[in-house]
Amino acid sequence: MRNSGFGIPALCLLLAGCGGSGESVTSTPPPPPPPAATPLPLTASASFETITSAMTYSEPPTGSGSFGSLQAGPRGPAISFSYDAASGTYNVQGNGVSASFGQTDQIPDTSYSDTFSKTIGNASDSVKLYGNARSDTPGTPPVVLSYTSYGIWTHSDNATGQTSKTYFVYGQPTGAANMPVTGTASYQMTASAHMYPGGVGTASTRILGTATLNANFGTGAIDTVLKFGGTYSGTGTISADQFSGTFTTQDPSALNGSFFGGFFGPGAKEAGYTFQIHIHVSDPYAGAAIQPPDTYIAGAAVGTKG
Repeated sequence: MRNSGFGIPALCLLLAGCGGSGESVTSTPPPPPPPAATPLPLTASASFETITSAMTYSEPPTGSGSFGSLQAGPRGPAISFSYDAASGTYNVQGNGVSASFGQTDQIPDTSYSDTFSKTIGNASDSVKLYGNARSDTPGTPPVVLSYTSYGIWTHSDNATGQTSKTYFVYGQPTGAANMPVTGTASYQMTASAHMYPGGVGTASTRILGTATLNANFGTGAIDTVLKFGGTYSGTGTISADQFSGTFTTQDPSALNGSFFGGFFGPGAKEAGYTFQIHIHVSDPYAGAAIQPPDTYIAGAAVGTKG
């Protein structure tokens, strides 16, 4: 009789592994992996390139103020934002200026935001962060976000009255390799902006609104509708995990503006963009009256798939 290669002890082990009595053994499946960590709220040290829009203007201690400049741009290192977990400080840097804010610089804020402010010499800086940057921000978020956020950095020279107000969108970019290449998505967004109404002796005012963003990942087309009392419509194109476009109107001399944005999170789950809008009011009396002042708007919109 030929030896099968299994001795009696080995055969018993095989039978035992099958349940000896003929019954099958049910093994317990391993637990599912924990959900992937999201970058927001900020709990670990991190540094971000940002998508920006900015305006500059003058509000001197004496005399009349005046408008300076308005611009917006794609994601890059021009304005950087970072968080240092060891010290609990937030840092913004750009245009040859930087400012760091710690817990002792925080001031009360009744909106879903965390605001920090400090003055050193003639320089005053403040930063207002959308509430998802911190885990203990009170209030109800207009839009719940895990991969995208924005902030507002104001820097002033108290001696000259020169002020810059910069909106920056930051977060975890989707990455070109992880972008959808077919299908469409609509994003419901919250929007914030500062408006400078021009003229003499005016000041910038914060305004809040909403926006929708529609993306066609197959064709690369994108459109947005931004609402701040008035409605501003824009169209543009997607490039990798970013997009850009212009706001349009029937009268190009009455309004011009642009927006720059990006997709954030897995599968382009979230999106955000900054924008700049210049509104020109034509003289209704053909030189017979004082020319109405122009209006300038800089801001940001962030949101998630609806």
